[in-house]
Amino acid sequence: MSIIVQDRGYVAGRGPSPIIWADCPVEEIIADPTKGIHFFDDFINFAPITTAGASGGYYGYIDGGNTIQQLATEINGVVRLALDTTDDDESCLITGGNTAGMVKVLSTAFKKLWFEARVRTSEVTTAGGLFVGLIEEASADGDLVADGCGALTTADYVGFRVLDDDNDGLDAAYRCYNQTEQVVQNAAQVLEADTWYKVGLSVDETGILRYYVNGAQVGSNVQWSDAATFPDGEELALAIARKNGTGAADSIDIDWWRCAQLA
Repeated sequence: MSIIVQDRGYVAGRGPSPIIWADCPVEEIIADPTKGIHFFDDFINFAPITTAGASGGYYGYIDGGNTIQQLATEINGVVRLALDTTDDDESCLITGGNTAGMVKVLSTAFKKLWFEARVRTSEVTTAGGLFVGLIEEASADGDLVADGCGALTTADYVGFRVLDDDNDGLDAAYRCYNQTEQVVQNAAQVLEADTWYKVGLSVDETGILRYYVNGAQVGSNVQWSDAATFPDGEELALAIARKNGTGAADSIDIDWWRCAQLA
């Protein structure tokens, strides 16, 4: 049987990165769900969230005075998670209604996995925290980023974070529930305010975990295993979150995200 490979995209620009997606059989998965799952959202028809609750298949957590909604000035579909001036306020958007995961990496039977998102943040000089990636379901509870922005939740995750000890340093990291975080690359990207970045990761058929920023690998290859540090066999949802570390307004925008995994 022939394999249809998705290889469109550019390292630059707003589209998906070929280094991540070149070996993903997107069209085949879409045509036959027994081949795997494929999820893509360009956020061109997103229902606003002004109080914590559901929006389509998403769940949005927001503290009072914050919003999660499309930007009127972006015709390509951009959702902003906006924070007011209250310290330790958080906005978070998660798939599966905050009750279900989308993918799972199991060391006894690796299934290829791909993830990427295009994001930007409005502030990189004052204290704050953020997360973009795959995380344990039910993590949108107001503390995906802990108060004080010095750590993430203790939940299972694989993705990217910013903590308040390095406000413009985007780290590639992962964690198994209640275990010590494992940082693959500290400050994998030095962020600039109001600048778009494409961040992604993949796990191949042998369990090699790789991280990417703007179409290039960051950090070293990591061999996924059943060791206590990996979220092995755990269901993971897509999530993005921003927490305010000072009394200044802040936000994070998402243009699109995409995830796929073979069956």
